[in-house]
Amino acid sequence: MEEKKQERMSTFELMAKLFESLAEEVIDKFGDEGKKAIEDAVFKFGVKRGQGIRENVQKSGEPLTFENYLKFYDMERSSDFKADTSIGEDYIDQHITICPLGNTWAKDDMREIGKLYCDNVDKGLAHGYDSEIVYNLEKHVLRDADHCYLKFRRNK
Repeated sequence: MEEKKQERMSTFELMAKLFESLAEEVIDKFGDEGKKAIEDAVFKFGVKRGQGIRENVQKSGEPLTFENYLKFYDMERSSDFKADTSIGEDYIDQHITICPLGNTWAKDDMREIGKLYCDNVDKGLAHGYDSEIVYNLEKHVLRDADHCYLKFRRNK
């Protein structure tokens, strides 16, 4: 008898599923207060990551630009992600067409749980890197769009 090999999940899919389990349990036990705690925790996680990116840029002697935000970004963007990025002195526009996190949450019918992560992590990242950056998630695959559109602007 030939043994069937189980398809392995990517690390991103596995982490999305971990987030699903944790968030669902917290919300089931603590309701709206738990949901708010998840949102706050994800934002703070983003802030810490953004501060780390800022520190790495500063250690290198480079200025805190949008270009350096992406150059020193702390997460590997594997081939699991596909994005078209436009960058200028005062902006970043990212159209993410493939995201293993969002795809996992959509496939698992966990859109509301996934939004708790997506609505807060990049907002925190931007704030931690430079509090003058305004972040907006213009489009989102978990809100019936065909891709995510992340918009970063520098407050003047």
